[in-house]
Amino acid sequence: MEEKNENRVWLGKDGIVRMKVGQVINEEVVYELVEKLKQVLETMSGKKLILVDVSSTNPVPEAPFRKRVVKIIKDFFMGSEYKKMAIFGRKSVIQKVIAVFIIRATKLKNIEYFTSEEEALKWLKEP
Repeated sequence: MEEKNENRVWLGKDGIVRMKVGQVINEEVVYELVEKLKQVLETMSGKKLILVDVSSTNPVPEAPFRKRVVKIIKDFFMGSEYKKMAIFGRKSVIQKVIAVFIIRATKLKNIEYFTSEEEALKWLKEP
């Protein structure tokens, strides 16, 4: 059984880069995940599809933390070639609001939030 606090990044058999964020989220975890994501993406060519699972993550509502996360993500993805990124999590209003805030604040394109992995995968695979 998968540990809820495990953070992982891997290339799925379907060619989609997958990221699993555990229960605890802080700047150290974000930097670690971005570094792991960078390593996986460097092994690939062309535009990448990325699926991020935040369903186990406890939302961190503090504004200063969200702002730092936005900067980390924006700095990383501005130079990265990805086609689409789907983030999925619980049907928690707080989690969705935080995720949407981060997505909008980064001003990155082709990133959406979903409440199920199935919806996220369906959107990723659309042309």
